[in-house]
Amino acid sequence: MRIQRRRDLAQEYLLCCIWRGEIRQDTYICSVNRFEDIDYLKGGTASQQEVYDLLCQGRYLEQLQHYSVRLTGSFPIAVNIPGSDVDLVCSFSDGAGYVRHLEQSFGQMPEFRMRCTDKFGSEAWIASFKDGNLLLEIFGQALPVGRQLSYRHLLIEDRVLRKYGNEFRAAVISLKRRGASTEEAFCKLLGLPGNPYIALLSLENNAALPPWLPSDTGDRPVHGK
Repeated sequence: MRIQRRRDLAQEYLLCCIWRGEIRQDTYICSVNRFEDIDYLKGGTASQQEVYDLLCQGRYLEQLQHYSVRLTGSFPIAVNIPGSDVDLVCSFSDGAGYVRHLEQSFGQMPEFRMRCTDKFGSEAWIASFKDGNLLLEIFGQALPVGRQLSYRHLLIEDRVLRKYGNEFRAAVISLKRRGASTEEAFCKLLGLPGNPYIALLSLENNAALPPWLPSDTGDRPVHGK
């Protein structure tokens, strides 16, 4: 019942964002239907299935359910490369309690590390550790998950991939193998100038995505740089 109540509140929040014009309706539909849980991973790539098994066997979502946890990053949209983190985002109201919960739940995991940063606009606590061959990173802020950058980026990136397909996905992966972050790769391919983590957000309320041709592998200079 508690989980369902949190889902209802999350959907109510997203509907309010649509009404205020902060989130497009097609983005909302995608977020509700696709990324609310991780069942879609079961029918995905080998890497996605590996992440699904890891999250289920480690009971990570269950242990973080109080914090509206969501899987974000590379794996949900299958643009991961060797060494990609498994990214989880959380929302907390009590930072000290959140940190204490992470330390008690995962402090015994190999290479456990906890750090705090404010470079994302508000205080964020990040826990990272290894589970088998994968590195997990749990990011938490005192913001609803739907307002956090990584989740917003995920919805935008998924919309781009649904429009431009596997050729675009392959181009993203190619750029990532050459050292680009996911956000940098998307912005380079779409010709979005400036800070990629901010520039990508310009597509949240933009019905027309920038044009892209399969022949464009991201080697051209980005306009404005």
